[in-house]
Amino acid sequence: SDMMLRVNFMADELRKRFNRVEDGFLLPDESYYAQAIDGQGHQLRQYAADVGMCLWASEQGECVINAHYVDTVARTITGFDLFNPRVGIRNYAMGTEFPHGTLYHGSAFTYWPFVSALVARGLLRFGYKSEALDVTEASLLAIKRLGSNIEMFMETPNGQLVAWHHPKVGQQSSLEQAWTAASVYFGAHFLRKSDD
Repeated sequence: SDMMLRVNFMADELRKRFNRVEDGFLLPDESYYAQAIDGQGHQLRQYAADVGMCLWASEQGECVINAHYVDTVARTITGFDLFNPRVGIRNYAMGTEFPHGTLYHGSAFTYWPFVSALVARGLLRFGYKSEALDVTEASLLAIKRLGSNIEMFMETPNGQLVAWHHPKVGQQSSLEQAWTAASVYFGAHFLRKSDD
């Protein structure tokens, strides 16, 4: 139908733009993708977990990330800077610096369990089963240590896991979050199936 043709055209155009350096998300060195594009059209070049979730948002082996860069994203998201084998996928890569000192939803020591689950599911969809298992196990161990389906948490310099809180406005992460509960369900099911 005409509607389906238009949707396919729009999806193709979105993918093309997403994978461009000039006005898209692909970083100039083609090592990863920007987290966002600001109001002036400039890339926010922090290495963030958001990009790994693009692997989850896929259909029949296709996603917004060009097939040529899927392996690069999979290796980056599970590399030392973004993956902590004790707790899961970091919100931002180690060493991330923010312009003007702003912190959006934390730092390299902040974790959202549902992000680890979506990244693991995306890795699995593209054939990275071993990496998906590592991410899932790490995230579930952290949730177990915290004793709740926490929304997001931080790792302190001495390795303790604590609920996230905003340093200025006092906002704090929810201790029981539905999307984390869904992450636990996915992780437990995935680990059980992988043992069969």
